[in-house]
Amino acid sequence: MDRPYSPRLILALLALALPALATEHGGFPTGKWLLDKAGSRAMAAKSQILEILEDDGESLSFAIYQIGSDGNASLLQWNGDYGAEPRPVQGSAITFGVAHGAGGSILISGHQPGGRFEEVCRVAPSKRHFQCDGTKWESDGKQSTYVEVYDLVQ
Repeated sequence: MDRPYSPRLILALLALALPALATEHGGFPTGKWLLDKAGSRAMAAKSQILEILEDDGESLSFAIYQIGSDGNASLLQWNGDYGAEPRPVQGSAITFGVAHGAGGSILISGHQPGGRFEEVCRVAPSKRHFQCDGTKWESDGKQSTYVEVYDLVQ
């Protein structure tokens, strides 16, 4: 009985495919991302730059430079592992956790003063845009939704 493919060919193809499969679960491309104010209904900040410092699909590190609705500027920083419990964001009272979701999406969850939030983020195939669709639950039970759209600027 003839085999349609040799075991060596299968192993060679697998070796070539593994790096691509690993990046399939990668998250956000590194760089500076600007919040698209016109395309977003943001949860908090009026103006925001998100800098993805590192994302290898296993851990994520980022900084957020934002100007709040009160006009004050702040710097928030976070790093942690995918699938781990939410951790505090440096510079705020927010906890933040990240996990891999279906179809290459990125799931974000956490708590902030007065409630909790969950987001599903999807990076565009061009890797130059991503969108996070979120839900926020206040401690009194009130629920609201938001959308944050980011464009790669650098």
